[in-house]
Amino acid sequence: MKLTNLNFHQTFPPDAAMLSRLLTSDVFNAPLTKEEISSRTGIPTGKNSGKVEPHIDYASYMGLIEDSFKEGKHNLKLTSLGLQVLREDPAFSENVTRLLCHLRLTSPYGGAPLWETVVSEVLAANKNTMSVISLMDNLQRETPVNINMGPFFSSYEDTLFSALKLIERDTDSIKLNKHIVNQELIYVYAYILFREWEITFPGQDELTALEVEGSFMPRALGWHKTDLYMVMEKFQDKRLVTFNRQLTPYTVTKNCFSEQIIPLLYSELL
Repeated sequence: MKLTNLNFHQTFPPDAAMLSRLLTSDVFNAPLTKEEISSRTGIPTGKNSGKVEPHIDYASYMGLIEDSFKEGKHNLKLTSLGLQVLREDPAFSENVTRLLCHLRLTSPYGGAPLWETVVSEVLAANKNTMSVISLMDNLQRETPVNINMGPFFSSYEDTLFSALKLIERDTDSIKLNKHIVNQELIYVYAYILFREWEITFPGQDELTALEVEGSFMPRALGWHKTDLYMVMEKFQDKRLVTFNRQLTPYTVTKNCFSEQIIPLLYSELL
């Protein structure tokens, strides 16, 4: 576990309106204080807290922006992924955008440590359901920091990710629901899986079933091997991969890079 920067969110869950203001405002490619960013975006901030810096961090962990912070100023830059979201869904109203942000936020490769640890590690190791007390015990064994879990829970129950219905909680337990494979999201799955593939197996175009099944993306979606197999078939239909089902275990050859998928992310929407 990589439990650092756990309370970057302060007390604020990711908010679609705040993320939208950040992406659509004139705050890029120039060093600005958080107060200047607040003035240009309308996102509130104060001397010691406020929503500007948490949402810069959220957008960074989601892969939408890059932030170079120096001498009290943020120099923000839109990534190619951020530019595509800005073009296609600046209001963060589509499930393509929501799932994309969930998967980047819960990724061990540049995601937010709290989100990644809870979803892709602790819940995954406990068959995607456990008591809230056990979850907190797991986290507190790894860090002396008093973690504010409110924004994590709110992100799935009330705000940005609620429409995905991924995290379910009652007074005693927390559960990661299995995400049902959706054709409209096929390029989101491909982008996230290929990005992880390129980081973990650089220069390797072919993976075995065991290597694909060992990736983090299926964990963040509550998938079983059969779900991943179905998605590989859909990738083959789109010529994103060459899927060799005759071998046991099967092999998958990647036919493009993750960056090449970004322009296609919204192309399956009806």
